[in-house]
Amino acid sequence: MAVGPRAATRALCQAELEYYQKYGRWILAGPVPSSPPPSSGVEFPRSSPFAPLAFSPGVVIAQFSVEATASGVRCVARMPADTETGVFVVETTLDGGAFEVAGQ
Repeated sequence: MAVGPRAATRALCQAELEYYQKYGRWILAGPVPSSPPPSSGVEFPRSSPFAPLAFSPGVVIAQFSVEATASGVRCVARMPADTETGVFVVETTLDGGAFEVAGQ
């Protein structure tokens, strides 16, 4: 069963924030997996750049990336073109306030 992109994106941003609070830096990376997965999903790569975050959502139906913003990071899940779900973006700020930005 594939992990939902919304929950996985929130979990990724939470892991980023915890990592930042401990080490004072973000892990900016992506997209992972490198190719868009089919709507049936693929196993998230264990040796991804997100491994230090212990982010391993299992079977995924989206590509995940983390980008820097002025106040923290933006965690993005991009769905393949053959789904109706679109793109989910979760942003987290340095104070730990996470909020959903968009589901397009």
